[in-house]
Amino acid sequence: MRLWGRSEQRTLAALDLRPFVPLSTIAPATALQNGDVYACVRVLADAAASCPLVTYRRLEDGNRRRASNRTAELLRAPAEGTTQAAFVSTAMAHLLLHGNAYLGK
Repeated sequence: MRLWGRSEQRTLAALDLRPFVPLSTIAPATALQNGDVYACVRVLADAAASCPLVTYRRLEDGNRRRASNRTAELLRAPAEGTTQAAFVSTAMAHLLLHGNAYLGK
């Protein structure tokens, strides 16, 4: 005799179990199709792009001063038609999605 009107089935069927997919098999383009992944990458890339890249030269007395050399110029204007914010945002997105970013001077 049952105390309650229905019995409950709590076992998992074999069809309910999905195989484990390693993260290394997920391509960045596939990951960006997930709205949560896209939002996280965009927030982090935009936050990194909002920080200015400033180069300093260390002086002999231990202080530092702002440098105005070729490296500073490349960071200010990385390429024709590319802003510093777009440059940093792209590098950050590559770091997040691929695990590395390669920048050429």
